Amino acid sequence: EASGQALGGWFTATSPGAGTDPWNLLPIDKLAFQKQGEIQRHTMAGRLCLKSDGTAIFSAFGRAAYSFHREENDEVLHTKTLGFSEEARLVAEGPNDSIVIATGKSLHAAVLTKNGGPEARLENAHRSVITALATDSVGSLVFSSGGDLKISAWRLELEESRFMPLASVDCAVWTMALLYIPETNTLFSGGMESKIRVWKFQANELVELVRSPEAHGILNLRYSPEQQMVLTSGQDGSIKTWRFQGTRVRPVATALGVHSGCRTVAIDTQGRSVIVASAGEDLSIKVWKLEGSEIRLMACEEDAHNDGICKVRLHLATGHLVSACNCGDIVVWLLQGEALVRLAHVKQAHPGAIFTLKFDPYKKRLLSAGSDGTIKVWILRGVELTLLKSDEACHSTGILCITFDPASGFVTSGAIDSSIATWTLEEEGTLVKRTVRAGAHAGRIFSLRYDETTRLIFSSGADCMIRCWREPQGIVLGGNGTGGTINTTMQALDGGDGSHVVELQLVAALETKLTRPALAVQFHPTSGLLLSAGMDGHIRYWRVKGDHILQESMGEENEDMTVPLLALEMDTSHDFIVGAGMDGTLKLNRMEASGLDLLPPSVVAHDGWCRCLQYDQTNDLILTAGDEGEVRAWRLSNDELVLVAETEEAHPDGARGLCYEASSKSVFSAGDDAAVKIWRLDIRTREPRFTMPDAHASIVFAIRVVDGNNPKRRASTVLSAGMDGRVCAWELRGGQLSLMCEIEDPGEGILALRLDAYSGLIVGGGLEGAIHVWQLQSPQGTHGGPPRMPLLAMQAGHEGWVRALDFYAAKDLVVSAGDDGILCTWKVAQDSLVLLASTRGTPQEKHSEGILAVLYHYKAGLIVTANSDGALRLWDSRDDSSSLELKSTTVGAHRGGASVLEMDAAWGDVLSAGKDGYLKFWRLCEGALQLQSETLASPDGGIAAACYDPAKRIAVSAGIDGRFRTWSVVGNSKEMKLLVEVGGVHRGSAVAVAHSAFCGAVITAGKDGSLRVWSALEGELVPLGAAKTGTGGQTFMALPGTQSTGRRGKVL
Repeated sequence: EASGQALGGWFTATSPGAGTDPWNLLPIDKLAFQKQGEIQRHTMAGRLCLKSDGTAIFSAFGRAAYSFHREENDEVLHTKTLGFSEEARLVAEGPNDSIVIATGKSLHAAVLTKNGGPEARLENAHRSVITALATDSVGSLVFSSGGDLKISAWRLELEESRFMPLASVDCAVWTMALLYIPETNTLFSGGMESKIRVWKFQANELVELVRSPEAHGILNLRYSPEQQMVLTSGQDGSIKTWRFQGTRVRPVATALGVHSGCRTVAIDTQGRSVIVASAGEDLSIKVWKLEGSEIRLMACEEDAHNDGICKVRLHLATGHLVSACNCGDIVVWLLQGEALVRLAHVKQAHPGAIFTLKFDPYKKRLLSAGSDGTIKVWILRGVELTLLKSDEACHSTGILCITFDPASGFVTSGAIDSSIATWTLEEEGTLVKRTVRAGAHAGRIFSLRYDETTRLIFSSGADCMIRCWREPQGIVLGGNGTGGTINTTMQALDGGDGSHVVELQLVAALETKLTRPALAVQFHPTSGLLLSAGMDGHIRYWRVKGDHILQESMGEENEDMTVPLLALEMDTSHDFIVGAGMDGTLKLNRMEASGLDLLPPSVVAHDGWCRCLQYDQTNDLILTAGDEGEVRAWRLSNDELVLVAETEEAHPDGARGLCYEASSKSVFSAGDDAAVKIWRLDIRTREPRFTMPDAHASIVFAIRVVDGNNPKRRASTVLSAGMDGRVCAWELRGGQLSLMCEIEDPGEGILALRLDAYSGLIVGGGLEGAIHVWQLQSPQGTHGGPPRMPLLAMQAGHEGWVRALDFYAAKDLVVSAGDDGILCTWKVAQDSLVLLASTRGTPQEKHSEGILAVLYHYKAGLIVTANSDGALRLWDSRDDSSSLELKSTTVGAHRGGASVLEMDAAWGDVLSAGKDGYLKFWRLCEGALQLQSETLASPDGGIAAACYDPAKRIAVSAGIDGRFRTWSVVGNSKEMKLLVEVGGVHRGSAVAVAHSAFCGAVITAGKDGSLRVWSALEGELVPLGAAKTGTGGQTFMALPGTQSTGRRGKVL
């Protein structure tokens, strides 16, 4: 009762139209989405949902759903609360300003308008709790799954206050993610069975098409139509990418001799009916119906025109068929039962042949073009076809093909003079030119195809080429009377009428010409395949890869015509292809995807479950949120994921909801306490966040970073030392460096440093050949400058420079090495250093040339050394480090000196680098080093310094070429992916580098004596605040009694 009262008086709706087929609806109101540039009409529900126009956010937590209004100043205000008797788990956008909510086993819908309106409720939509929800806001479709192991499809009929059942299928396990693509009637599902299942929704049935191999417990799905890729996130915290592979074409039916010269075909589906219309030189129009494996003649009009018929269009949802002929006539027909009834006839609509037609059956608008070079816009009113607008000639020669997207009013045209133009169709019928491309082909343009999802334009021409085009960035897709806006900074061309337009940009083209021209092209959005047909009688299949259009084989089942193909049409909603041969043959095929292939490698995005996943395909950005409570942004580049930005303690109880608006780069996240936070994703220029000039008087050789004991302080201690003999301790906080303390009496240059954060002991070594121990001092309560760090111990230990040190404070153990090639271990005892072991004077001394870096593995009692001969050596230092025994030598680990060593002691992983410019990961295994991965990190010179943060899985390298690079270390194989590259630092030579996980920063130093702080990642998630209540401005919290428990729950 409480939920019913809460629903009342809040919502209103208008009917989506009784009796319409949702899979035949054209996305009329997608116009608003396309203006944003990134929002699609399909919605996968979650704890958070962003309205299509970006004006509101909805959340579902506890026993309520919440509405928030977005203000212009980046504020989000809580405005409405909707109460329910059961827990609200999922919310999604529905049709006509409505939202759909899943509570327990029930579905609810209501309209978000001020004056209230109709609502719908379906108790016990599933026999157990609803686990996933997806909607089509245009087609009024709702898909749900539950603990009863069923996936169900519904039509939301708000005027009737009901969810109309359409289809239901059984699943083996719980389905946790649903995603519906209305343009192709495709439903993706994933869940605890760890497989992606792809379904075709047709004729009120869900038919399974594809099933992926097992991957992980899937919690989220996203789909990229341009890259034909599926993204999943799941229980193992990883993001996985999949791609459709192995698309095949299956012959369905063939009809011979249907016309004497078949020039045009059309195909449409309604329910289970597949209908084909054909026409040609014999003046007849024939309508065919697929029955099993045969095509049956359904209707025929023998003398439909007085001249050869050039084009037919068929729309079963309204029963309209439109035809045009060589003499310029247009006829509109109505398909009634199995008869064609003439509805409207316009004689000489064009002064010459009409080559192409496009019809919008819902707004009753018709576009026609032909030999006179004009595009005319007509409107059908009853039995009258009235000219709405006729502009001057759109092209200087005849137009052979046009495309028309009714949702956005986007029109393309191709002409005999080899030009392609794009237009916006205004509501009153005016065509506004957007772009033009003269000489798009060397000869006439035979065919055009536009894909509204990817916004790619495909063309074929008399030059035996197929090309792919795109409008330049900065042109906003207009429509509904708004036109298209053009960025005035672009280079403009003369539009021919005094206006200025932008040139269409070439994306890709065939590598080699066809033997004969392609007369028709089609694009299949589900598989990303381009189809062509022409005079050679073959249907060919292509895919855009980079700047090339490459042919793909469809297998042995694809049997082509033996005569020229004059027409090719496709029903993308049900994947049927119909081709018409010059001999009058009709051939019907169907495309089927045979599998989804996993693209390696996967990326572990979160500790625990990765609960939220969003994808911005325009910018190839992925947003995730997980159990540990952080929000992360990733960039998808060449099928690889690299970290761009991440939050710090966004939601201590774990993140449960995530939305992203690409146009404003706004991120909305919700935690387990249902508090909604707002972030902005900033992509930075590569400039340092902070510079400490003259930190040292000369070159800085060593930097070490230790993150503090208290994570809430979010500060790190940075040590620096150089040729001036000074050792300085800095506090890094908020991207700023401030001097804490420095040593009392600087001596000669210091080359190596180590710091223990708990004891505050600093160990250093340098030009004197001695090892020093200092005590770190706190800067608090001091006056007259920073405090001085007292020297606790100093011991001469090497002949020549001490280049390498390691310090294990738990055992007070120091390992040192240098130019003399001697390896030593020491114990820190109060104010002295006691020698434990040395290779001097032992048989092992001859195995060690100059040592440039050392590491101590405390778990295994092993020491790794990197040597000037490029070898890595492994030493056994057990028995309290009182002896050193050479265990193994990896000869030629690097060409030239191996100068850098870093270690993940927990896993026994070692990072090395050297003069050959390579970064290499090794695994300690049975007393030897095994190579895991390598990458050329500095192609133009050696690596001077590197560091590795195993917790963040980030490596940083500084090259002799004056560039530092940040790397993401992926998977158990330790594959390295470049995140950030910055050049020209420190006058062209960075000598030292370190990474602070607490501050998300890289610190560099070099020959100029300065210290610089950089962002470790390409971007930053900047907190803008949290959602506020409507009164008082307090931070909104749906569940005010909750407190952070620190748990990492895996409760559904």
